[in-house]
Amino acid sequence: MKTIRRRAAAVSAILMVALVLLQFAAVTAYAVDGAGFSGVALAANAASQKISITGAMDAGTAGQVSVIVRRGDQVLYLNQFATESDGSFSLAIPASFAAGETLTVQLGGASSGSSLTADVTAGSNSGTGAAGGSGAAGGTGASGGSGSGSDAGAGSADAWVNPFRDVAANAWYFDAVKFASQKGLFKGTDAARFSPAAPMSRAMLVTVLHRLAGSPAGGTSSFTDVPAGSWYAQPVAWAYGQGVVGGVGGGKFSPNGNVTREQIAAILFRYAKKTGASTSSSGDLGRFTDGGRVGSYALDAVKWAVGCGLLSGKGGGTLDPGGNASRAEVATMFMRFAELTAK
Repeated sequence: MKTIRRRAAAVSAILMVALVLLQFAAVTAYAVDGAGFSGVALAANAASQKISITGAMDAGTAGQVSVIVRRGDQVLYLNQFATESDGSFSLAIPASFAAGETLTVQLGGASSGSSLTADVTAGSNSGTGAAGGSGAAGGTGASGGSGSGSDAGAGSADAWVNPFRDVAANAWYFDAVKFASQKGLFKGTDAARFSPAAPMSRAMLVTVLHRLAGSPAGGTSSFTDVPAGSWYAQPVAWAYGQGVVGGVGGGKFSPNGNVTREQIAAILFRYAKKTGASTSSSGDLGRFTDGGRVGSYALDAVKWAVGCGLLSGKGGGTLDPGGNASRAEVATMFMRFAELTAK
């Protein structure tokens, strides 16, 4: 209890400073409590194109916090971040918006199912950031370094500036990460890291596909482990309604489970059929030492993915169909898939 009170007092002190600063900088910030969160402060700055978010998850719910930023029905940003061990977080979120626009920010506890939604009106000044210390809403990003250029050039191939210190220009996945960032399919694990080797969850994979499709509405699902209002509820409902994804049995979707290479092949294969793209390619799985380990449900899909170059072998002549897919691999597969379906 003492730890919680000290944390709450610290957050309150930050907010008092923020509110004083707001008299001089046209940035909106305020504290919001409830729904599994405490002392959440929001500030949006149109000059720096950043939204700063600070606060804490309630005791016992530390882990992952999801962030969704919307302008009306349009999703501007969606990602997950790790909280500190005590549940606190301080984020600098890149997004594209104009001064005076009202944005809706939804925070979700990825493991707790908690959810908090609040609006923030964008100010126009840069200067000292409101919530989270110097530069949180303008200038240096509060989460993971400078944060400048995190979304620079979205949609412009020549203007993109690599914000990720763990993505080297000569890395095999550089172009794929650039593609994913420019298209807004998925971003970094914080403002300065992409975490290319980290595994991709099933929920995030479906969300990336949903974005690639233009974030359409519609669809329903009855998975018991997909809470209504969660950041991935609509993508899962859409994908399930399209027949693109199924569950793992027992009425569950396993959103936090790592997606495997053959699962991605199966999902993209089904979606390719929906879009009318060619699915006639068929690769020879016999050239892989573990080609016979592909699940029967994904056999045609994996043959197609190998045949059209979406899925390639790994070291030692293996395909690793049941292995986890890293974020770099997923970015690469989606870049190739976009090229394939654009033909």
